[in-house]
Amino acid sequence: MLRHAVTLLFGICALGAPARVLGQTADNGTGARAEQRPAQQGPSESAAAPAATSAPSGTTPEEQLIEVVVTAARRPERIDAVPASVSVISKEQVQAEAALSNGSLGDALGKLVPGMGLGSETQSSFGQTIRGRRVLVLIDGIPQNTIRNVSRDLQTISPLAVERIEVIRGTTPLYGEGAAGGIVNIITRRPTTEGLQLTTDVAASAAPLNLADSLAGSIAQSVAGKHDRLYFDVHASLEKTTGLFDAEGDRIPPDPHGQGGLGDFLAWSGMWRLGVELSPAERLELSAGYYQNVQDTEFASDPSVDAAPPGTVKARVLRGLDLEDPQGTRNVHASASYRNVRALGGEVSAQVYFRNYLSRFFPFDGREAANYRHIVQSQIESQRLGGRFQASTSFPHRLTALYGIDVSGERTAQPVAIMDPQAFDASGALVFRATGYRTWVPRMEVGNLAPFVQLQWGVTPWLALRAGVREELVTLNVDDYTTLIGNDIQGGHLFFQRPLLHAGAVATLPAQLSAFVSFAQGYSLPDVGLILRNAPTGATVESLETEPQLVNAVEIGLRREGRDVTGTVAAFYNTSSLGTSSGGLNAPVVRAPERVYGVEATVDARFLESFRAGAGVSFLEGELDREDDGKYTALNTYRIPPPKITAYIGKQILEAWDVQLQGVYSGARDRFSWNPEPGFGERAVEPFLLLELLSTAELGPGRLRVGVSNLLNRQVMPVTSQLLYSGSNSSHAAGSGMRVSVGYALTY
Repeated sequence: MLRHAVTLLFGICALGAPARVLGQTADNGTGARAEQRPAQQGPSESAAAPAATSAPSGTTPEEQLIEVVVTAARRPERIDAVPASVSVISKEQVQAEAALSNGSLGDALGKLVPGMGLGSETQSSFGQTIRGRRVLVLIDGIPQNTIRNVSRDLQTISPLAVERIEVIRGTTPLYGEGAAGGIVNIITRRPTTEGLQLTTDVAASAAPLNLADSLAGSIAQSVAGKHDRLYFDVHASLEKTTGLFDAEGDRIPPDPHGQGGLGDFLAWSGMWRLGVELSPAERLELSAGYYQNVQDTEFASDPSVDAAPPGTVKARVLRGLDLEDPQGTRNVHASASYRNVRALGGEVSAQVYFRNYLSRFFPFDGREAANYRHIVQSQIESQRLGGRFQASTSFPHRLTALYGIDVSGERTAQPVAIMDPQAFDASGALVFRATGYRTWVPRMEVGNLAPFVQLQWGVTPWLALRAGVREELVTLNVDDYTTLIGNDIQGGHLFFQRPLLHAGAVATLPAQLSAFVSFAQGYSLPDVGLILRNAPTGATVESLETEPQLVNAVEIGLRREGRDVTGTVAAFYNTSSLGTSSGGLNAPVVRAPERVYGVEATVDARFLESFRAGAGVSFLEGELDREDDGKYTALNTYRIPPPKITAYIGKQILEAWDVQLQGVYSGARDRFSWNPEPGFGERAVEPFLLLELLSTAELGPGRLRVGVSNLLNRQVMPVTSQLLYSGSNSSHAAGSGMRVSVGYALTY
C-alpha cells in the first residue's frame, strides 16, 4: 500500500517536472502560529547573535528577544521549556549578516549559530555541519534537502524574504529524515498589523579598493495587508553582485571550489501568502515562493595554478569564459495549511506542500578520473510532494499528547552534459560545448511515511518530562541504469523501517536558571546518488551500501534567563554505528562507526544602560572507525569544524543611532600531521580572525544601516579553501577583503 501511495505522489509531482534554469507572528509551516513577545533574556539563545554575537545594532530588546519557538516540538513553546539547544534569529539579524556576507544565508548562519561551521563564501554549504552532522533545512516547514545532497539547501531563498530563522542544534526525529545534525527552519514574512503596509528596501555594497568592479546592490518591495479575517503578503526582490576581491585586490574566482560562487551573480525571487480566518479558532492559508539565481560570468578559474604544490598559491581567474548554460539554481515551492485550535480536545493542523528544484553546476574536467573519463556539467532535477497532519490533546494532571503522521515522495536525478574536449583544450580551458547528454545519477524515487506520538507531562511546577516515538518507513526505487563509465547496474526496490525514540526533561531552578537533559535518535539515508554513480561493474542496487544511518544523541544543558545577563552552556555526544561521509570527488562514500562530542557556551550582558556585550564558544571533536576494528581516528575537517569563538560589544550612542563591533575567530585544526599525503578534508587548517562593524540609525522616515565586513582588510583563507576541495590550488581561493554595505528601509 505504501508503494502505491508513493507512486501516486510521484505521478502528481511529475506534472511539475523542471525544465531548465532560465538566463510578526511565526509559523512552522503546518499552521501552528507562535506568538512573539519580549523575553527576559539576552540574544544568544532567543535571538541568537553571531554564535552569541548580538542582533544588528539599533534593535531594541523588545525587537531582539523572542520567547516562543515553533520547530522545537512541532507546536508553539517557550524556549526555556524545550529540552534542546535552540537559536532564534530575527529578521534584522539575518538581513544585516547577509549584507556583510555577499547575500549568503549560509555564511550568515555560520556566524550566528553556535555549533555550526563557518560558511565557505560560496553558494555551497558543504562542510557546514551542526555538531558534526548534516542538517535538515525547511522553508515554512517545506523540506529543501534532496536525496542527492548538493549542499545548496541554504541557497534556495532570498535573505530579504526571511522573517526569522529557528535552529534546533542537535539530532532530532521530530521532522523525520535528514535531521542528524538538527533543523534550520526558515520562516517567511507575514503581515502583523491591520491595514495596508508597504516596505521598500534598497542596498548597495562594494570593495573600497576595487570600487567600480565590485559594486553590488539589491532592491526589495513588499505589500502586506490585513482586514477583518483576510490577510496577504506579497514580496519581491532583485539582487546583483559583480566581482568579489580579496584583501590583496585580486578578483576571486567566481567558482572557488567547483560548487558555485557568489560573484557575478543575479538572483530574483518572489513570495506571496494569502490567509483567511474561517472562525475565531480556524485559519486557512495558501503560500508560494519562487527563487532563481544565475551566475553569468566571463571569468573562470585558471588551471595553471595547479602546477604548483597544493596550498602554495591562491586560485586565480582567467577572462574569456564561453559557457552556454551558466550555473544557477531555481526553487519553486507552494503549500496550503489549515489550523483549528479547538478540535479533538486541543488543536489540529495540517499542511500539504510541493517543491520543484533545479540546480546546475560549473563543468568539471574529469578525464583523468577513473569514474568520470569526460568533461561534464551536471545538474540536479528534483520534485517533492508531501503532507503533514498533527493534533494535540490535553488531559488532566498536566498531560499533553501530540500525535500525527508525515508523508512525502521525492523524485531526483542528476544528468550531465558531455563537453567537447578539443574545444576545451584549444581554448585553454575556457570554451565549453555540449556534445551530448548522459545519466550520471539515475532517477531515484524515495517515499516516506512516518506516524508519531509524543507525551509531555508537567510533573510539578518546576519539572517537565516528555517522550515520544516516530516510526520511519522509507522506500527507495531505482530502475536499471548504466553509469557514466559504462557499468550496467541492476535496479531494485528497497524498504527500510525504524522506530525512533526521543525523551527529555527540563527543570526550573532558582536564580532564573533552567537545566535540561535529552536523548534523541535521528535517521537519514546516505547520499544515495553518490553511491549509485560510483557503482562497480556487476553491482545491483540491493548490493550497494544504501542503509540509512541511525544517530543516537545525548545532551545536557543549563540556561539562565535574565534581563541583564543571559547565558547558556551545553555538552553533547552523538554516535552512529554506520555513519556516512563523503570520501572526496572521486572516492566512494565512507560508511563507518562514528562518534562526535563537544561543548557550546554563550553569554550576553547589558550594562550601564546603553552598553551590551557577549561572547560564544563552540568546540567539538569527532572520530570514526574506518576499518570497523575498534580503532578510531579523527573525522575530517569538513565534518568537524575548527573551534569557533565569537564576541561583540555595542552601544546605543543616541536614541536613534546604534553601533556594534563584532568578530569571529576560527581556530586551528590539524589531526592528520602524521600523514605525508593527507586525504579529503584532512589538511591542516590555520586560525584566522575577522572583524565586522554594524551601525543603524533612524534617518528621516526610514532606517539607515551601514556595515563593514573584514574591517581590517586581512587576507584570509576560509576553512574550505584551506582544505582544498579539489585537491589542487584551483580551490585554494582567498576570502573577501574589506567590503562596505549601505542600506535603507522605508515602511509606509
